[in-house]
Amino acid sequence: MTMPRRSRRSQQPDPPPGPQYTFAELVRRSGLPARTLRHWFSVGLIPSPERHAHLTRYDQPRLDRILAAKALREEGFFLEEIRERLDAPRPAPEPPPAALTAPATDAELWRRIVLIPGLELLVSTAAGPLAQRLAEEIRAAYAPPQTP
Repeated sequence: MTMPRRSRRSQQPDPPPGPQYTFAELVRRSGLPARTLRHWFSVGLIPSPERHAHLTRYDQPRLDRILAAKALREEGFFLEEIRERLDAPRPAPEPPPAALTAPATDAELWRRIVLIPGLELLVSTAAGPLAQRLAEEIRAAYAPPQTP
């Protein structure tokens, strides 16, 4: 009995979900020379993907790590320091205070202060005098002058 032959393409694992980039796209998107990326792969700063000759693809988390490493390198960090920073466990984000997550009641009103286009400050009318005074100080310091 003869078994059907499987093509090489069907033996390759499915790529992970999300965007996939060729090496040339990785170079273009990162803005780094190909030589730099190859070096970073060779020293293990960036984990190498599973190789598939000219079909090798790089995923978004790999590009994100390259961009983070590039930013740290531009700040003057050495490759070993960059590796330590990128590999360091990240603390879990703290949940926001209950006051920020509690739904507003019907009776609660907010005052909207536009500091600059795209940046606003919301102040609860139920906030105490300290919060109101701070809001006014921030508005005075950062908001553009109001025209009459």
